[in-house]
Amino acid sequence: MQARVLFARFVAPFVPVIIAVALCSGCVTTDHALQSGPAITDDAAFRQWFTFYYQDPHPEQLTAAVKFMQANGYLDETQSEGRDMPLIASVFLSRVMKAHTSELRQWAASWQSLGRQEWYVLLVSLYMADTVDSKRVMAANLHKVDKTHQLRLAGMQKLPPSALDPLTGPVQSERQINLLWAGFSASGDLHYVRKVIGAIPLYGDESGHKAGIGEAALMSLATNALQNETVARECAEVNVRTRDKKTRMLLSAMLAAVAEIARNDQRGQDAISH
Repeated sequence: MQARVLFARFVAPFVPVIIAVALCSGCVTTDHALQSGPAITDDAAFRQWFTFYYQDPHPEQLTAAVKFMQANGYLDETQSEGRDMPLIASVFLSRVMKAHTSELRQWAASWQSLGRQEWYVLLVSLYMADTVDSKRVMAANLHKVDKTHQLRLAGMQKLPPSALDPLTGPVQSERQINLLWAGFSASGDLHYVRKVIGAIPLYGDESGHKAGIGEAALMSLATNALQNETVARECAEVNVRTRDKKTRMLLSAMLAAVAEIARNDQRGQDAISH
């Protein structure tokens, strides 16, 4: 498929929602995860914290982020809109918890006012974090959820935590694409990006299900490459070294489309400045 066709069909519709993010290089950060950070009071601040966490990590805002998600129903699995968000949050939070395992007990103390739905997400995250401290904190707070959720957690614990990592096994659903990006946002681990890239050959598959996965992977790569130089660079590097012709064709088309958007955006900024 030619680059301009991919651009028109998959990338151009996302231009209105692409946010140019300028991270403040002069912001003061801290190694103390529990030091009070600025409150997260609106969706833009939350998305900035979540999407670009690995570039500008603020673990001191974790509880504020969880409470923002609670206030907006993001962690309520009964909500039909954004129903994947609890699982996306679990993947993201588990990576942050794993990196700050010594802080978990104090964080848990700040979660005491949360409801059952929020605690369920946190308990799943603690299990996925797979550290001695996370398992202890999980065991100490199982009573925070009802019997139904306790049974679900008991069933989950029959699996190794690694089985819940979206990096494990092949990509089998569009939902998994979102989980991979959550893992990347929290950690900056390029294995998550490579897993998404590995799914794009499914684009155009005779199976509608597989084709949907391929399209989701390609669209998400385009969107993230526009916002994140690290993702764009990884796509370019894979494009050079891959032996798969379909992957190379699709990545080339996507990167050409992203470059065109970037050029148009720069021309627009230049016009405004003059």
